[in-house]
Amino acid sequence: MQVPLTKPYFGDQEAEEVRRVLESGWVTQGPAVKRFEEGVARILKLPHAIATTSATAALYLALREFKLEKDDEVLVPSFTFPGVANAAILLGSKPVFVDANPRTYNAEAKHFEAFLTPKTRVIVAIHQFGLCADMPAIKKLCDENKIELIEDAACAFGSTRHGVPVGHDGRFAALSFHPRKIITTGEGGIITARDDTHVESLRSHRSQGTTVSDLARHKATSVFAPTFAEPGFNFRLSDIQAAVGCAQLDLLDEILEKRRAIAKNYTEALKDHPWISPPLVPEGYGHTFQSFCCVLKEGAPSSRDELVQGLREHNIGSTVGAVATHILPAFSAWSRGPLPNTEMLAERTFMLPMYPQMGSAEIQYVLETLNKLIKP
Repeated sequence: MQVPLTKPYFGDQEAEEVRRVLESGWVTQGPAVKRFEEGVARILKLPHAIATTSATAALYLALREFKLEKDDEVLVPSFTFPGVANAAILLGSKPVFVDANPRTYNAEAKHFEAFLTPKTRVIVAIHQFGLCADMPAIKKLCDENKIELIEDAACAFGSTRHGVPVGHDGRFAALSFHPRKIITTGEGGIITARDDTHVESLRSHRSQGTTVSDLARHKATSVFAPTFAEPGFNFRLSDIQAAVGCAQLDLLDEILEKRRAIAKNYTEALKDHPWISPPLVPEGYGHTFQSFCCVLKEGAPSSRDELVQGLREHNIGSTVGAVATHILPAFSAWSRGPLPNTEMLAERTFMLPMYPQMGSAEIQYVLETLNKLIKP
């Protein structure tokens, strides 16, 4: 049996949406982008959503709004993909890496607080693998210290904390629609904003610094040349990508329901396993399970890498969890010392396959193979 790590959830509706875009002549930023932005904003119950080429682009634009200087520090979790650290460095500021809770994989207020200095300008809270971070405590820390707060919700579209969607605590939130995420546009992202203050600037900077959108320019009935307020980037999502996203928005509830059902099966089977800890979901939290990340316990009869390799040899997609960014050669210059939980997680976490199309036979095959490789 072949069980991939993940698989995008596409259907006929996505193909039909793309066909309409191609027939309309819109292949750049147009009506489908606007519909996609409005749909995401509606689901998150936020006033603004601005489509970008990726979540990393969204994080870059968000951090840029704070006009960071070379000595300014941006606190970021180390146990994650290094996109946010890249954005901070490329803006000329300094990433400061913090530790994480070994069960939820999220950085908590205490982890950020341990690295606060007078130079701290921004905290980026990451909702790792689709589980909301403890945002009230992190926001309280930011408010008390007059620090800006951004939510990296790349994995967390559809995630909630006591009914509150992501994006309601940080000034901005960044979402990803990469093929491994909850819904996909092939590649793409969104930055959300809770008020009007930065919206015009964000829209301008994601589109070469122009003050007029592609949609407005092409719909104009009179001739005019666009103006440019300041240098920007081409971080624009295309209408073709947005059309796929519009169709995927209609599937969000179904996708989340299927992911959570698979996660429940995995968790029930592994909850008493002597060597494997499934992910923890605190009560009242709505996890998206963008990935199903487990921890191999200390003393296990095989290493994490041996286990992942064994799964792959049985045609089961698996990979390591996240990296300890602070010890990677590209980022070690910004490290402030050891982060024990992160380093443990980077050595012992691994992913099990997770995608909505998984059937009961595939789930059973994964679990049976896992137990053969590391006997309970």
